[in-house]
Amino acid sequence: MEIKGYFYGILAGVLWGTSGMFGKKISELGLNGGEVTFVKMFFATILGFIFLIYNERKLSFFKIPKKSLKNIFFIGILTQALMNVFLFMTIIRIGIISAALLVSTGPIFTLALSSLVLKEELTLEKKVAMSFTITGGIIAITEGSLVNVKYDLIGIICGLLAGFFYGIYPIFGKKVDKSINPILVTVYSFLIALIFLIFLVDVSLVMEKIASIKGMALGIGFGVIPTLMGYSLFLMAIKHLPASKVSIMAMIEIPVAIILAIIILGEEFNRYKLTGVLFILLGISISNLDFKNIFFKMKK
Repeated sequence: MEIKGYFYGILAGVLWGTSGMFGKKISELGLNGGEVTFVKMFFATILGFIFLIYNERKLSFFKIPKKSLKNIFFIGILTQALMNVFLFMTIIRIGIISAALLVSTGPIFTLALSSLVLKEELTLEKKVAMSFTITGGIIAITEGSLVNVKYDLIGIICGLLAGFFYGIYPIFGKKVDKSINPILVTVYSFLIALIFLIFLVDVSLVMEKIASIKGMALGIGFGVIPTLMGYSLFLMAIKHLPASKVSIMAMIEIPVAIILAIIILGEEFNRYKLTGVLFILLGISISNLDFKNIFFKMKK
């Protein structure tokens, strides 16, 4: 069962890594961070409910216990709506690579809250993994010197807020009843986020901006790949593994986002960013190790 958890967690991270690319392309149609998030949630909600209707026999719309509704509500408002608004504000201001690396602070909040809220053990492996992940992010953003940092204060603050809301997603996800199908949880959280965003954006103006073949294609891809599929896989992963471990594994999203930003969007890449990515990947690998078992075998 743990193997499934690793597979789902890593695949979720890979799909999430495409989110910045979709968001950047849609923002080029003249949309701001809130409007980009609305497009993402709009298509994800519509397509999600089409999927639920098609599979209505297997997935009842009302198979959600009341005690889990509160957590799904917070997932929708905080980790779907607000996290994405701050993420795309960051991407628009300072680029995908810098935004992705700022979001890499997310598992720090997950580790802290997992220990406080879920009472998960803060193991040596997790501490070392997070040290490598944080170090990788710092190296990539500063490029070896604080002088090189792009001092867009609003962009940096938005990126850190996106990291915070990204980090609390596994906490609420873990508290949702395991008997509920992850797709149901995901689609309902999208609906809540969409309703929240309706009050923040001019819906008719957004629809006017994306009313083209390119806009619709990007919207559908945005709604399905990093959103509907990505979040469903993540919830499936935390059914099999601790939330903190899955959160670190999903950080594969960062190098994926960077690679796509370089290849498709032509963003600048150098040896410092490469070093940062390698540190993040090393952190992901370490999070899946068992130091006690390794030391025991070496001693034996």
